[in-house]
Amino acid sequence: MKKTALILLNMFVFSALLLYLLPKENLYYLLEQNLEKKSIVLNNEKFKDKGLQLEVRDAALFYKGIESADIGKIRFDFFLLYDAVVLKEIKLSSVAQTFIPLYVNRVDFRYSIFNPLRIKGKARGEFGEADIFLHLLEKKITVILSPSEIMLQKYKNSLKKFKKSQDGEYVYEQNI
Repeated sequence: MKKTALILLNMFVFSALLLYLLPKENLYYLLEQNLEKKSIVLNNEKFKDKGLQLEVRDAALFYKGIESADIGKIRFDFFLLYDAVVLKEIKLSSVAQTFIPLYVNRVDFRYSIFNPLRIKGKARGEFGEADIFLHLLEKKITVILSPSEIMLQKYKNSLKKFKKSQDGEYVYEQNI
């Protein structure tokens, strides 16, 4: 029994140490390379390694060469059973102002090995609140939006792509 506990403790310490010493900036650059294949580029970012977290500040997001958003902070959390990406202080380009409110407070994405075929997300901003589900096996995204008053009044055309549910939420599904 003591030997099993010692082996488990050693595995846990080794895994925690490995995650702590992981070259997180290199993983970020690998993510950037994959995003470039989809014409998404992040520029001007500053890094801060915080042990089990990587913090990226002041990133400018470009889509097909057009500046689309400024992201104040991106935080990557690396844990053994659970990973997360948190984006804060997102300001969309003024080009999007006719479709959606420009300020997004926070977007969280969470991935757990206990449900490996699904990534959960939650977003909050001037548009309201949204729950986001990425179904990896089905290659489908589902967004459940609880729109704000601003969204309901000024951006009715954008809500036409959503199906209104009986409880007042708007649901959007798309294959990716």
